[in-house]
Formats: sequence, C-alpha cells, structure tokens
Amino acid sequence: MDRFAHLLSGGHASYVGAAFGITVVLLAVELIALRLRFKAAKVDRP
Repeated sequence: MDRFAHLLSGGHASYVGAAFGITVVLLAVELIALRLRFKAAKVDRP
C-alpha cells in the first residue's frame, strides 16, 4: 500500500515523463529513418 501511495503522488509524474521521453525518442528515430530512406531513394534514382 505504501508503494501504491508513492506511485500516485510522485511516481505517477515520473512515469508520465518517462513515457513522454520514450515517445519523443521513438519519433526522432522514425524521422531519422525516413530521412535516410528518402536520401537513399534519391541517390538510387538517376
């Protein structure tokens, strides 16, 4: 029960922050992959 109370007070905010950070990192990776794929397609095409 003590752990649950801690999760509701301070742990919840850190959990939301971690989820937001992971989402931002995943979006950045997706953008970089798309840019690299676009560059490769541009180079392959004459």
